[in-house]
Amino acid sequence: MLGRLGPRGRVGLATILGAFAAATSAPLAHATPPVAGFTADPPSPAVGQSVTFTDTSSDPDGGVIVRRGWDINGDGIVTDPYGAPQVSRAYDRAGPVVISLTVMDSSGEIATVARTLVVTGALPSPIPAPAPAPTPGPAPTPAPAPTPAPEQAPKPKPKPAPVPEPPPAPKPARKGSPVADFTFAPSPVVAGQPVTLQSTSTKAGGSIVSELWDLDADGSYDDAAGSTAQAVFTTLGNHAVSLKVKDESGRSAAASQFVAVAAAPAAATPAVRPSDSRKAQAPMRRLAPFPTVRIRGAVDRQTIRVTVLSVRAPANATVKVRCEGTSCPTATIVQHVGAHARTIRFRGLERALRPGTILRVWVTKPGTIGKYTRFALRRGRAPARTDRCLVGAAARPVACPA
Repeated sequence: MLGRLGPRGRVGLATILGAFAAATSAPLAHATPPVAGFTADPPSPAVGQSVTFTDTSSDPDGGVIVRRGWDINGDGIVTDPYGAPQVSRAYDRAGPVVISLTVMDSSGEIATVARTLVVTGALPSPIPAPAPAPTPGPAPTPAPAPTPAPEQAPKPKPKPAPVPEPPPAPKPARKGSPVADFTFAPSPVVAGQPVTLQSTSTKAGGSIVSELWDLDADGSYDDAAGSTAQAVFTTLGNHAVSLKVKDESGRSAAASQFVAVAAAPAAATPAVRPSDSRKAQAPMRRLAPFPTVRIRGAVDRQTIRVTVLSVRAPANATVKVRCEGTSCPTATIVQHVGAHARTIRFRGLERALRPGTILRVWVTKPGTIGKYTRFALRRGRAPARTDRCLVGAAARPVACPA
């Protein structure tokens, strides 16, 4: 592979910090985030008037914007992370609407900008032009006195006009969109303990056919499906959780909440009898042997050619790889390890990929601490690598315990 590239067009593996082929990460160079911005035309639309939003973001590092996600309906959710540079919509009610744009440059850096769009009342109806005044004409000539007509036979009485049929009954109003909502228990939520999320979404006159959850606040509803979901949060503070539902007509709605996670209250340690010690549950342990994620390839001026992407996983584990970017041949690949530990090659992603592509790897197994690895492919440099741990199948990546 490297032998076919000229001396100006390749960077050998030994000069790409050495860590591109290793299973551990190297110190990352600092990259400046992009400057997010957009315009709205017209800046103060009326109800029913179409507004065009244009992305004006730029990258101070000289890179390009490779991804953009719009929120133009004011619900705080970016449903399409690969939006177009220019989008439009009209609004059916007056008032303020918060518009946001999130962009990613070719170095994997992200920036967000939000502005308030004020929608005014409906456009005024055009005033009709006044009718021209009539032109006076000559005085009318008096008509001669009418000559009395001879007597005629009486005219027949006119037939009564037919009674018009009543107008057809109006068609039933179109059913509304679904309403997304959910609850969680227990309350308060304690760090390291499971929390159950229950959908309470409704649809007047219809039914909910799809319920998808985003439990790690990455904007993708791929962490759980169904009316209930479970998550384990290992860090204190507010954690964003979102639910998106769809009805039988294809209309969708979403709801988000912050789950406040607190530390477990201190309690006196009761005396443990010998018989009780056998019933105590052992603490959650890491996957053994702990997974190894490897990537190897070559970097040129335009692409990053991945020659090896593999995961060494223990028995009965599940490996999920997701590719995010315009050059990805597929979005998500899931492999299940059998009864023995083995190395899995993801040959479908061993190809030329563009800068800005994100590769994410999850290795999980119920009841154990799993592994999460993220590669951000960069122009002319080794990928930026991040390694974290996973506590439970639906938890967000956290720092690995010592």
